[in-house]
Amino acid sequence: MEAVSPPAKIDVISCLVNGGEVKDASILVVDDNHHLRMLLDKILSGAGYSVLLAGNGKEALAQLDEVTPDLILSDIVMPEMDGYEFYNAVRANPLVELVPFVFLTAKDAQQEIIFGKSLGVEDYLTKPFNVDELLVIIEAKLQRAKRVQEAAREELQALKDHTVKILNHELRTPLAVIKGYVDLAVKMGDELDPATMAEYLGDVSEGVGRLWTLIEDLLRLIEINSGMVAAEYMRRRERVEDLPAIINEVVRAYNPQAEEAGVKLRLQMPQSLSAVEGDRILLADALSRLLDNAIKFSKSGGKVQVQAAKTNQQVMIAITNHGRVIPLEEQPFVFDVFHQVDRTHYEQQGAGVGLPIAKALIEMHGGRIEVENQDERDCTFTIVLPAAGDGLQH
Repeated sequence: MEAVSPPAKIDVISCLVNGGEVKDASILVVDDNHHLRMLLDKILSGAGYSVLLAGNGKEALAQLDEVTPDLILSDIVMPEMDGYEFYNAVRANPLVELVPFVFLTAKDAQQEIIFGKSLGVEDYLTKPFNVDELLVIIEAKLQRAKRVQEAAREELQALKDHTVKILNHELRTPLAVIKGYVDLAVKMGDELDPATMAEYLGDVSEGVGRLWTLIEDLLRLIEINSGMVAAEYMRRRERVEDLPAIINEVVRAYNPQAEEAGVKLRLQMPQSLSAVEGDRILLADALSRLLDNAIKFSKSGGKVQVQAAKTNQQVMIAITNHGRVIPLEEQPFVFDVFHQVDRTHYEQQGAGVGLPIAKALIEMHGGRIEVENQDERDCTFTIVLPAAGDGLQH
């Protein structure tokens, strides 16, 4: 039987006689030593915890398929599956990967402690252990986990509230426009002259277009997260030699939007660029979203500049809007879904899904998107793509 330091025996008796406070927490104890396992059961039960027992890592994993403990207390040296293998299996399971984990180890096992901490183990308790120390460590880990969970819940709730607010606005605003004009047309009927009717229909069409874009973007996000777009990319990827033609086509398509916004659209690009491996449709989609974003964030009378360049190993496409920058504290979050920069002033920016989609599409191509303020007025998003090799590997 594993030794327990003398003061600990008094603590155990105190716990068993007086009865510990019943705690809303369960602990999985994993140890191949039956006597130590039973002792830990008495100590922890006496302290008010619910206790689950397993004789080795495999038994413990089987229990984790049925229950999720609040903390795991595990030995290291065990048959069939040792503590390190068990720890790695726990951390690989998304259902229990965040459960606090404490190892029991032999006294002075410094190498084991160093190795375990390199894996990310939260804490160690050496044997023979002191009950007071055991209970303090367990309670500290549980309280910290509780604080982390509460913070995560608050963050998730804030995200939900923000998402609902954005979607509520993005859905209700065009719907209100559509309903208002349709109701007017129905009510006034033949009293409306053709010019007024055409104006109403134009506003209705704009509202429908806004809704259509939002729905298409949300569906695109779902397709990306489900892996459908990645599968689409793998089916269609090829050696793209005509990247300048794709860039030209996208810029030309956005000229009317730029003119309507009072923004000058400029393209600077060499006659040829290095070939890239990818999908023409997805590349054009990503570039379109960045260009749309740049036009929205440019002031009337300003300009949006698209520049392309090549090196031996990379192709870079930079889109710069003149007039508005992204604050440095906002830049790490601009690719988060539903994140918006100063929504109060820039309502026209949309729901905040275009940039996350663009980032995901470029990353499928092995590339990245960088964002940088050039000065107090200019902001540049740069697509960086790896140049294609000599052959295409499927």
